[in-house]
Amino acid sequence: MIRHFIISIILLIGCAFPVSAADPHSAYYSPDTDKLIWFIHASGTHIGTSGSTDATNLQWLTGQAKSVINPSFIVVTGDLTDSTNGNIFGYPNGPYQAEWDQYKSILSANGVDASSYFDIPGNHDAYSDQYFSYYLNNSVQGRATGRTQASWTRTGPWGKYQFLGVNTPDNTGKPFSIIWPYGDNAGLDTTELSFISSEMNANSDAKLTLVFGHHPLVATDSSSDTYLFYGKDDFVNLMNGYGASMYGYGHTHASSEKFFTQNMTDGLFYFNVSSIGKDSPNQYTVTAIDCNGISSVTQTKGTWPVVLITAPVDRRLGGVVNPYAYNVTNSATNPVRALVFDPATVTQVQFRVNGGSWQPMQNVSGNPALWQGNWNAATLAASEYALEVQATTGSGVRSDAITAYVESPLPTAPSNLTATAASGSQINLAWTDNSTNEQGFKIERCAGAGCSNFSQITTLGANVTTWSDTGLAASTSYSYRVRAYNVAGDSGYSPAASATTFAASALPSAPTGLAATAVSKSQINLAWTDNANNETQFLIERCKGSTCTNFTQVATVGANVTSYSNTKLTANTVYRYRVRARNTAGSSGYSNIASATTPKR
Repeated sequence: MIRHFIISIILLIGCAFPVSAADPHSAYYSPDTDKLIWFIHASGTHIGTSGSTDATNLQWLTGQAKSVINPSFIVVTGDLTDSTNGNIFGYPNGPYQAEWDQYKSILSANGVDASSYFDIPGNHDAYSDQYFSYYLNNSVQGRATGRTQASWTRTGPWGKYQFLGVNTPDNTGKPFSIIWPYGDNAGLDTTELSFISSEMNANSDAKLTLVFGHHPLVATDSSSDTYLFYGKDDFVNLMNGYGASMYGYGHTHASSEKFFTQNMTDGLFYFNVSSIGKDSPNQYTVTAIDCNGISSVTQTKGTWPVVLITAPVDRRLGGVVNPYAYNVTNSATNPVRALVFDPATVTQVQFRVNGGSWQPMQNVSGNPALWQGNWNAATLAASEYALEVQATTGSGVRSDAITAYVESPLPTAPSNLTATAASGSQINLAWTDNSTNEQGFKIERCAGAGCSNFSQITTLGANVTTWSDTGLAASTSYSYRVRAYNVAGDSGYSPAASATTFAASALPSAPTGLAATAVSKSQINLAWTDNANNETQFLIERCKGSTCTNFTQVATVGANVTSYSNTKLTANTVYRYRVRARNTAGSSGYSNIASATTPKR
């Protein structure tokens, strides 16, 4: 307890997390094909184990696999040697220089160097060697750096990525024991944690940080597996604070893709790769970073082709909903990219969605391993979809499959909003619809000059571009803003527009003395007395028949007008009329009803 407390205090004093840090959420979907790198993660070469699989598989990994896959680097997370020298019991009772000599010989023959091969120690490399002398004097990174931990970066069109290899085996030099934890008191001490903190801080400008170690962070499903017994909480805190995206490890001789969230804000990819040199199935992993999105495929040594979908990223990577995955828009042009590796000729690469028809993919110019196709998702509803890429080569046929989520893109914000007062109680709005995928519009309003406390007052359907706001107070300033919406969410707002309702006014007085005079078989002239001084117009209504009451408006005339000629009438017909005045406050009462009959001829 005291030791762990001291570690935490040292880290808190020496490591204030920077404002800038790697961002696991930075993955983006893009047609760009030049923002892509990939690497190989292997573990447990176990040189010196009984039999020859160990040496053969390391020769293959750093020979054919390196040549065909052409990774940016290979990282091997521990148990480089077996420390058994092939004894019949399989107990690691070394270290043995002969194992290290064989390890070096294989790598030397394949032209491996420290710029692209990062080997970190495992528990088999630490038994009975407290100061990791054998590792430091024989491993690629130990000889190159004099350290048991490694830090490296890769820069390119994508920006900068940081990679860290940490030394998780026990530092006491205990020998192997047949009793759990087998002399493997794994963990990270203050010196190791200080190195990790320092390197993360020095590379806090990296877009992504990926970390590798030999041991799992916590207990696994197998009671025989060891894990970090000390320094784990501080290590997780560092990865969380500096925005690490992934922790890759070995040790368990099993492969899995999970997501680790314990004591973390969002978590990180937690990838375990089985031993490539000892115990079937002898696997390795190819991991790619495409536009900051991480993809991974694990495959058995010597099997081809290797197929890895790099875009879109897998929404279910790690066995959960990937918090770092982006969605695919339901547009007609969505790229599907995949890496295909094979020593034989690649004859066809194609993809399909939800088991549908296969669609072709083409090799990307300048990158013989990268293939791309176009996914038309324009008619798809928002949902998860199964995406499969299949490669046919001279070695056979193999597929990779992921889950992608298709969503509607946000609609484009409306523009050119205008607000026009129509009366003391009504303001008319109009705007430009700039979107083709909105479900409707939301209108917000606030009252008072310079107001900003908008609240939504109504929603309208798609393609609507006008609306009248009624029931308002007279002589009051109102401001409005509009935004479009669909299933994906809301657009930005239009610029606000304001208008002030007219001042309150009295209703106009009703006209009187309405008279109707037939002047021909098709025309009746009207005349009335204007009793108002505040009207803006007169509304003229008519019905047909001597006792009719179904009046409808047939005309309007301006203020102060007191006559009107109604033409195009039917001969020998009775017409009845009434008139009322109107202004911004409303309409007056009706005048008297006047009637006239058009002559027969």
